[in-house]
Amino acid sequence: MNRTIGRSRRWLSRLAGRFGRDQRGGTAVQAMAFLPIILFAFVVASIAWQTVMIRRSLHTGTYLAMRYLSLYPPASTDPYHWSLTAQEFVHAELKNNPFVGDAVLNEVSAPVDVTLFDSNDCGDQFEVRAGYRLFAPLGQMDNQPLPSLRPYVLEDIRMGEVLCDK
Repeated sequence: MNRTIGRSRRWLSRLAGRFGRDQRGGTAVQAMAFLPIILFAFVVASIAWQTVMIRRSLHTGTYLAMRYLSLYPPASTDPYHWSLTAQEFVHAELKNNPFVGDAVLNEVSAPVDVTLFDSNDCGDQFEVRAGYRLFAPLGQMDNQPLPSLRPYVLEDIRMGEVLCDK
């Protein structure tokens, strides 16, 4: 009986020693431990890239709208007509962005506003303000209880001046 207990202790001791020295499969364990971190970093990087590209399109759209309104101001002094003209430029630029869907591009998700400080005479200044709501798949979310679900708004503001031939 003592012999069998002694043999089984030695066998268990050798098995435990061999298990402690054996490093096969360690790489798989490390890969499984770091895989969620790598996937999370990839998702964050792709969201950051989308945000940068949308911001770039918004910036270009407001620049083009401001430039067009400076050179070819509408005859009306109603800011609504100016806003419609600017909205065409901003929305066209956002539609060219692959990260912006046509279905979400509307007055709520991408508002465009033009403020006239005087009339539209030579040298008068105006402001083109455009925005884009990110992370709002459920439409307007102003009454959501969780603050993490509130949309983030990218905004670009350009100051312009009505130019005339002199």
